[in-house]
Amino acid sequence: MRRIFLLITIVIMISCQESYSETKESKISQEIDIENGLIVPESVALFVRPILDEQYKRLYSGEYKYEINMRNLLYSLIKNESKIADEALVVLTCFYIGESQEDSNEVISRGTRMLVYLEKYRNSNPIIPDRDYPNSMRRNNYGFEGKVQAIKQGLRGTWDNPD
Repeated sequence: MRRIFLLITIVIMISCQESYSETKESKISQEIDIENGLIVPESVALFVRPILDEQYKRLYSGEYKYEINMRNLLYSLIKNESKIADEALVVLTCFYIGESQEDSNEVISRGTRMLVYLEKYRNSNPIIPDRDYPNSMRRNNYGFEGKVQAIKQGLRGTWDNPD
């Protein structure tokens, strides 16, 4: 009886360990750069998705109301000073969301705390969970080097750059 109890305990421990390992590997794989793609954390995607969804609707319908919605969502994000919002702003700079440079200016104006996110996405293609935005919505050059230099020089935005 004692051996059976010990055997059952060992089997349960092994299955729990495997379950933990699978969960841990799943979380780790979200942080690994796979084929130049980096999965954006869900907490960040919650901020990014609505903005990119509105931009997608605007680009493919031509209706101005979607741009207004997108701008309002962007302004709400800009007002948010959390770390999640910081990362979301950097992710947005990888996508075309209009001719204005509000997202880039905000990244620069937030200063050195943004460097960690610029480095994280510098050589990666952000992948937004549960969305497959067309490549036409992505910027060819994210301009991270310019943003990093502007932050290191203490500039407040793109308008401060004399170059």
